[in-house]
Amino acid sequence: MKCPCLKWASGSPILCLILLLGCDFDNLPHARLTDYDLSPSLVESVFDVQVLREIGNLEDFLKKIERLGMPIYQGNQPPEIYTFEGNTRVGARFIVSNECFYDEKNPANVKDMFGRYEQGLLIERGGQGEYSSRINYRSIEGPNFPEFPSGLDTGEGLGYVTGSGQDFTIFTKVENGDFDGVPYKALWLISGTLEDNDGFYTLKNVFSCLVMLDKGGDPDDKVANIGTVRLFRDASPEWIQSEVSVTQISPLQGSYDTELTILGSGFSPVPANNTVWVNESIAQVREASHSRLLVIIPKGAGTGNIRVEVLEKSGVGGLFTYIPIYTVFTVAGNGIGGRVDGVGDMASFQGPTALALDQQNNLFVTDTGNGLIRFVSWDGEVKALSSTEEFNEPFGICSDGENGVWVTDRAYHMVARIFSDHSIEFAYEVYGPTGIAKGIDNSLYLSIPGQYSEVLRVFHNGEFEEWSTIGAETQFFDPWVLCVSPEGNIYVAEAGNTQVRMITPSEEVVELIPVNQLSGPRGIILDAEGNVIVADTGNHQIKKISPSGEISILAGNGDKGHVNGPGAQASFNFPYGLAINEEGVIFVADSANHSIRKLVLE
Repeated sequence: MKCPCLKWASGSPILCLILLLGCDFDNLPHARLTDYDLSPSLVESVFDVQVLREIGNLEDFLKKIERLGMPIYQGNQPPEIYTFEGNTRVGARFIVSNECFYDEKNPANVKDMFGRYEQGLLIERGGQGEYSSRINYRSIEGPNFPEFPSGLDTGEGLGYVTGSGQDFTIFTKVENGDFDGVPYKALWLISGTLEDNDGFYTLKNVFSCLVMLDKGGDPDDKVANIGTVRLFRDASPEWIQSEVSVTQISPLQGSYDTELTILGSGFSPVPANNTVWVNESIAQVREASHSRLLVIIPKGAGTGNIRVEVLEKSGVGGLFTYIPIYTVFTVAGNGIGGRVDGVGDMASFQGPTALALDQQNNLFVTDTGNGLIRFVSWDGEVKALSSTEEFNEPFGICSDGENGVWVTDRAYHMVARIFSDHSIEFAYEVYGPTGIAKGIDNSLYLSIPGQYSEVLRVFHNGEFEEWSTIGAETQFFDPWVLCVSPEGNIYVAEAGNTQVRMITPSEEVVELIPVNQLSGPRGIILDAEGNVIVADTGNHQIKKISPSGEISILAGNGDKGHVNGPGAQASFNFPYGLAINEEGVIFVADSANHSIRKLVLE
């Protein structure tokens, strides 16, 4: 390090040599260290000639302030302290009270409080392995410190850090300090202990050493004199929580279980410390950092803004559009064929094919493989309504509007009626019927697959019955099931033609979708919006056909299986008959799974 007297010897080599020969180098301030392990870059950058001129020998100075009570933490693994503004690391902020416990030039200042400061501390590891620091501070007003209004004293500086574990010591020079318009330069040493409580910082036992290096014009003597050395302490500074902001979300829309990425600032890196609201529902936080959250959209969240709450702060931003999807559940049956009555998965069926709902949301099931009509109450209890003597191969079923049902039996070539008291009455004889639906004029419509492949209408007014073929000029191919709209349109699912057609009241036959868009459909209903819901039996899926003819998948991944869950992940095994209630819940006779399933929009 150069001798300070060199600044007076410029321009005269002979004079410079004379002055150098006259210097007592052993008595000059120097930065040689034996008991402190500070890096050369730290010493050269912070403890330059100007600093050494005020503090004397560096090692003696450090030992002195340690004797006075301020620790100097050594080591090269101090804690990192930072938060984020967007993707930029910035200092964590604290409120520090400066209680003076040593003033070399003016001992009367001891025990005085030198205001409260909002102080930012940034400690981070650099690419070369050394830890750097950035500090900034500004005085803040308070009732106990009227002489220190906000912004009276400000400054910032870069420096180096030592320490290990939770302990640190910052060494930095402030070149741009300003106290009430008086510029100054100062050396700051700050020691403390950091506790990171799940992403929330706590500082303890903070000590600060101020060495005044220089100041500008100060006619009122506001700023400490050059060479002043003061020590301050604060046992427990107050952490200032960063503001929480939401700057971006992705994706902008989705259903439940969608992974939503939230970018912003002020988040906690501990997932449980962040509360994320989607509209008015709380989302699960799966991953978290100071600037990014990964959350899971909850069921039924609805469309609304994203709000992130962290302790007492919150930020709102980004509109998420919630798209409801169907979730598949099992109502009754366990995937194994049988004919056991019981509740839920304790019951068993054998290839159920059709469903009908009464006004109390009870289900009637054609348990075709068992030759029975089964009754499933709204709470999942299954019981038989008939015996094998009454039915052989029941295939179609529909409500009679009076808490009873009409049933077709393909093997017995008949239509029967089960009344609300569960009594059974033979009604009509007809060859090989499968589907059945009740019309708006109380007519019954029957689908007859096989060699006749026709749609029949029977009208019975109590005195006579009238039979007719509907859409007789059109060639159907295995019309399997049908349903009737409130307008009187008849929708027919043709297993052989793999399509859905509509017969208007004037008997015009309209193709809703092209041929071969489905595979052997054997279930059909209408929802409240006029969409056709169809069991795409051969593809093991439940699909929707909009009034414009657009086809979409409601549930089923296309593979055989018996998996519940979100529609796209669920699986069926040759789904047949369908039913829908007023709430839009769709029930499915999952034939080869010997179960009754349901689709709930969530």
